[in-house]
Amino acid sequence: MTPVRPALLTAAQVRRVVEDLIDTGRWKAGDRDRPGPGRPPGSKDRHPATRYDVGKTARRPETIKERDQVRS
Repeated sequence: MTPVRPALLTAAQVRRVVEDLIDTGRWKAGDRDRPGPGRPPGSKDRHPATRYDVGKTARRPETIKERDQVRS
């Protein structure tokens, strides 16, 4: 076993400290009682999402053969 510098904690020491903090209540998970961001369930959308036109205006060849003829 390699010697450990005094400033570093071993994995077992870290585990013990974290378990102690969790048990005593000093290490607390986030508040689950508050709702997250966004629209609350059950309420209506105020503004429907905007729909944009695809915007394809160029005439494209309908078949691969037409495409190859245009390229050459």
